[in-house]
Amino acid sequence: MSQIGVDQWVEQSDERRDRYSGWTAPARRAFDKLPTGWKLAVLLGAVAVYPLLVPQGEIRIGITVLLLAMLALGLNVVVGWAGLLDLGFVAFYGFGAYFYAIVASDQLPAHWPTWIAIPIIVAASALLGALLSLPSRRLVGDYLAIMTLFFAQIFVELVRNFGRLPFVSEDLDLTGGPNGIPGVEAWDLFGFQINSFKRHYYLLLILTVVLIAGLHNLNASRTGRAWRALREDTLAAEHMTTPVNKLKLLAFVVGAAIAGLAGSIFAAVQVGVFPNNFALPFLITIYAAVILGGSGSISGVVLGAVAIGYIPDA
Repeated sequence: MSQIGVDQWVEQSDERRDRYSGWTAPARRAFDKLPTGWKLAVLLGAVAVYPLLVPQGEIRIGITVLLLAMLALGLNVVVGWAGLLDLGFVAFYGFGAYFYAIVASDQLPAHWPTWIAIPIIVAASALLGALLSLPSRRLVGDYLAIMTLFFAQIFVELVRNFGRLPFVSEDLDLTGGPNGIPGVEAWDLFGFQINSFKRHYYLLLILTVVLIAGLHNLNASRTGRAWRALREDTLAAEHMTTPVNKLKLLAFVVGAAIAGLAGSIFAAVQVGVFPNNFALPFLITIYAAVILGGSGSISGVVLGAVAIGYIPDA
């Protein structure tokens, strides 16, 4: 039974320490004593040396895991924090990938510089997320899920059949149809080309760390607390003068922007995009990472992405 004035966590510290056994026990005890910042530095260092210790094919698995982690973090904002069942999330990922593929390949005469293309893609993805959020003003639960799932399916059909749409010239093959868009150029940041698995890995690692730091601060802010209030009880949050509709829109915008950024990197890594890359099974994979790690937890969804992305391939 709990006692008043007694900190149960402190009282049980010796008991928890005794649980450690085996040859890893000293290292685990030492790790527990480190401050949070040092723990993160140790984990980041272990992840950073990964490409130096594994063959080329294993680096590709690491890239897949980091891309999935970025997507899980973006989906966690919408589903885990705001409590909105968004089944169209993968379409934002595809939108970012196709947008970059169109402006960074021979699909159009103009080749945009990466430092111009990426901010525009992120902004356009955020705008698309804002537009998709409009029905969420009146739709909740399963109804919102069905509407957003319809959006995801429409996106796949649109990129697969763009040349056959009404009022669209058959000479304008913007999305490549079922064949997709091959020959996508690598990111080129002011003369530095990110054109190898190792460079893509470190780019994704840097972006993921920045994203985690930004989302951590956002979660601890008034907006993060308001999102959690929205998730727990929308009606009660609205009665407490919380701007429910603005928060829903913001959650969609943030999630879509993250997905669009991840999509642009995916297109460069794969050197092409194809409609089947953004079908329903991949959406299920992203949701599995979020749910397995613990919806609403930043560290949890990252660990879920590692489990879902790495274990099957390894």
